[in-house]
Amino acid sequence: MIQTWDLAYFRWFAQVLQTPLVTYSKWVKLGIILTVSMMASGCQRPSPSVQLVPKDVPFTPQSSTAKWTYRVPPNWVNKPSGSFRLASFDIPVGAERVDCSVSTLSGAGGGMLENINRWRGQLGLSPLATLPSLLVISISGESYQVIRMSAATQNASQIQGMVVLSRLVGDHTWFFKLTGPVRSLPQAETELRQFIQGVSFQ
Repeated sequence: MIQTWDLAYFRWFAQVLQTPLVTYSKWVKLGIILTVSMMASGCQRPSPSVQLVPKDVPFTPQSSTAKWTYRVPPNWVNKPSGSFRLASFDIPVGAERVDCSVSTLSGAGGGMLENINRWRGQLGLSPLATLPSLLVISISGESYQVIRMSAATQNASQIQGMVVLSRLVGDHTWFFKLTGPVRSLPQAETELRQFIQGVSFQ
């Protein structure tokens, strides 16, 4: 965009150009040439750069002090991550989609019982008084706690459920969470485990 002072200078230069340069001293000529050159270079605006990340290329998000790289499966759909998510995806399972989120919290993440009750609240379930026994599985030689829950509804085909895989890495607890129709969660969980196998924590 040309500023007001730019227009004033252009009008002045238009008048100058109508006068033969021979009528000016060599220093005035030099000043005119330098000024025009500086204004011309100042009018050039650098074009914004856009970096596209193919799905099969490792990507390192910069929104958290916890660093990691991952590969997006070709059938997953990227979604905006938001303030509490490092990454968000839709996992297609037939005609349905399962929401997948990746998040991390410092230390123990506030405590597993508190997190479980928060997730239960998201499904409309009442909180638990004590922490239940949790399933522990191994993925790529590392231990993950598995939490599964579902909310019963009058329509069995609309039952919503949740699966969370949790792991402590250094001074951060990582949460890989699936939310969607209960009947689609087993397939989504299988794909999530395969996704975690390609995750590199730094």
